[in-house]
Amino acid sequence: IHLMLAVREEVELLREQIRDLQEKNQQLERENVTMATESPAGLILEPGSQLAC
Repeated sequence: IHLMLAVREEVELLREQIRDLQEKNQQLERENVTMATESPAGLILEPGSQLAC
């Protein structure tokens, strides 16, 4: 019984973490869209690329 309770608690913690990460992901996706639409066309980079300094 103790093990089942511990597993349930862990599952609930993981569900909360998943919810938090999904919310953060949605926020970052919204910010990405905003930045992409407001940035000059030449400034948009592909993921993993770097600006030449």
